[in-house]
Amino acid sequence: SSEASGDKFSCLSISVNWFLSSPERDFKSIVSSVFLSEQENKINEHHTKLDDNAFKFLALKRPLARDLRLAIATMKINTDLERIGDQAFKIKRLLVHLHSNYSSIFKTINEEVTWMLDNALESFIHGNIKLAFDVIAHDRIVNEINRSIFKSYMDGVKKQTIDFDEGLNIIQIAKNLERIGDHAKNIAEDVIFLESGRDIRHGKGEGPKDGQPWANIKRKFCL
Repeated sequence: SSEASGDKFSCLSISVNWFLSSPERDFKSIVSSVFLSEQENKINEHHTKLDDNAFKFLALKRPLARDLRLAIATMKINTDLERIGDQAFKIKRLLVHLHSNYSSIFKTINEEVTWMLDNALESFIHGNIKLAFDVIAHDRIVNEINRSIFKSYMDGVKKQTIDFDEGLNIIQIAKNLERIGDHAKNIAEDVIFLESGRDIRHGKGEGPKDGQPWANIKRKFCL
């Protein structure tokens, strides 16, 4: 069931969310320890176990209809979570090289992608298509914030008001956060496929119209 798969995803999600949490931590002390690598290893272990279980289910049960969609969605979501972990790991490593505290810059985009990930998994567990569409709608906000950060710091690098390496690290962190949002969106699309049988990837099908509900979030963050 989705609930059982959701329980298995929760262990993987907890490890992934650790990477996304607390941007104002002392990252240098964390990265210098083995703890960071242990967290990445946990994600990889959970990913392998979930894939093995899904393959066994396909081989032994020969599922049809919704059960088959559930197995396919589980494997795809599992892959997206593992890639989110990889991207979050890169963010932690990049943060070490920043010479100043830029946590305020990443606060909004970090909150958005964390919301997207949490609610994408919530929509999977409860089969909530409306919530899945809300997650997809939030992806526009993340893209806009990423573009804004890119433009601002690329201009700073060109005008030499910010060090080149510093500006590049900031842009890469924002891009990795934006990619995490993309993976959360993929999970939401898989939920819609699982529950309805509709493939809405690449603009197929109908989702929320412009202004519903992402325009409200846009106003909230004054974008």
